[in-house]
Amino acid sequence: MPAFDRDTAKLDRAVADSVRVPAAADATSTGDELDSQRLFAGSRRRVIVHQGERYCLQVTRAGKLLLTK
Repeated sequence: MPAFDRDTAKLDRAVADSVRVPAAADATSTGDELDSQRLFAGSRRRVIVHQGERYCLQVTRAGKLLLTK
């Protein structure tokens, strides 16, 4: 596993241990819609693989979403 993924996984576990997703987040995730609180589950970064390419989806300090390759 690359160092980036290991570090991200450690951070995700640490944040997830301290933050719980509200139950309401489950109710808003239907069909093609996914609530960002549920997607990030206490983390600020997710790696998405699309057509063999890796993208990083992050929540900025201002609360905006940033997708980078």
